[in-house]
Amino acid sequence: LESSAQQVGIRKTEFLPTLSLTGTGGVASLDRSLLFGSGKSSLYNFGPTLDIPVFQGGLLVSAVKKAKAAWQESVESYRGVLLTAVGEVDDSLLDLQILERQIKTQSLAFEAGEETFRAASLRYDKGLVSYIEVVDADRALLQARRVYNGLRGEQATTTVQLIQALGGQW
Repeated sequence: LESSAQQVGIRKTEFLPTLSLTGTGGVASLDRSLLFGSGKSSLYNFGPTLDIPVFQGGLLVSAVKKAKAAWQESVESYRGVLLTAVGEVDDSLLDLQILERQIKTQSLAFEAGEETFRAASLRYDKGLVSYIEVVDADRALLQARRVYNGLRGEQATTTVQLIQALGGQW
């Protein structure tokens, strides 16, 4: 974006006249044996050169328009990248909020599963129920733990995605 903006300025400066100072010097002789001797002729030329872009108006104007169009394209590209980045950050933050609520809910389900398993084990120890009820309670507890751990994994992945969306690297 900055480079495109600088190109517009460079193209505008091409409208300005340029002043150059040049100089040349040398020796000349009709006979090569006298080239470096006393019968030589010295040549010197020194002077300014002024270049005014009078008849290049259309070319220079179109170069400025082209540079401005490239700059505008860079601006729009930058806006698109910025909007994408903001959207990714927003999505990641929203996902983290949702996952936090789900983790709290699943944590309550896990605690309830532990209580159910303890109660089923006590009832089995007293001979009130069969071992199938203990196995079912244990299965429900393991399922709740599996879902909880899966949500924690998603939370870690979403946190990494948020860091990347904020410009961090993996």
